[in-house]
Amino acid sequence: NETGVNKSQIGSEVELGTNDIFISENTEAMDFVVVYTRSSLVEQTTPAFLEASDSASSVVQAEFIDKDLDATEIGGSVTWEEPADIALVAHYSIYR
Repeated sequence: NETGVNKSQIGSEVELGTNDIFISENTEAMDFVVVYTRSSLVEQTTPAFLEASDSASSVVQAEFIDKDLDATEIGGSVTWEEPADIALVAHYSIYR
């Protein structure tokens, strides 16, 4: 739960300066993900938490038409249609 009762560590400890961790596919579903800080003396007593959701929405009909005529460069619009269910979509991220 959000207080870390019955917690089970995901992976190994995360080094200071690393602010993310990848949860592998087929990991048993959970209601919450909790994050604690730890010093050489003690672990934080109240974790930060977020509700976990085992759902996904994917855009459809993604399209890109390159309008840049240079061989080593691209430019133009990326377009897509929204997923059928956008209830849990907060934003879209586009990467190269």
